[in-house]
Amino acid sequence: MHAEPKTDEAALAWDAVRRLEARVPQGVDAGLVERAQWYVGELGRWSATVGLTGYRSEAARVRELVGGSLLYLLAAPESQSPLLDIGSGPGVPGLILAMARPQWAVTLIEVKRRSANFLRHVVRELGLHRVEVIEDRAESAGLEPRLQQAFTTVTLRAVANWPEAESLARPFVAPEGRTVIALGPGSRVGPTSGVVREVTGPALHQRRRFLILARRQSGGGVPRGTRGPE
Repeated sequence: MHAEPKTDEAALAWDAVRRLEARVPQGVDAGLVERAQWYVGELGRWSATVGLTGYRSEAARVRELVGGSLLYLLAAPESQSPLLDIGSGPGVPGLILAMARPQWAVTLIEVKRRSANFLRHVVRELGLHRVEVIEDRAESAGLEPRLQQAFTTVTLRAVANWPEAESLARPFVAPEGRTVIALGPGSRVGPTSGVVREVTGPALHQRRRFLILARRQSGGGVPRGTRGPE
């Protein structure tokens, strides 16, 4: 595993990630940055031929993919394993969370073959033995008995509007589990729809809102929160 030399902009982005990881409750694995640097470089090489991400610069990938994934741990520090990430794409946030918490059992669902092949490649090369990649639609995977109500945490990022995202997640969430959904800038959440937490990564120029839905409270009666850790 070898990381490429960094441009000034990329180096600043990695420094910001290091500062962000220091804020994560319960911390992250000491090898996160080294793994993530290799991942970002590999993603750049794959994307040059198969177009796995729209972020063209290394700095943008660091900020949006690595840094953006770590914000999930700030928004929902109560998250636990086993974790399911629906619509992982190039591995966001699930693969990054697996690098941050390699002791977690993490399952990634991704329907696009090229993306799923990339995820398998990274999992194999980084020795992430507790990560499983499922190449399928979430709607189909949710019919598998072994996956139903099997996950303490389910994450989603920009795969649908939040009610549709919650519906996709529902079959997988354990009775005492929760769904963590990254909200888009224009997403509106009613006062009884769930706990909304806003977190920031100042050096990464990020401010994100997340909706946290407990399975036992899904559909109403959950008081709305305001801000998470900053």
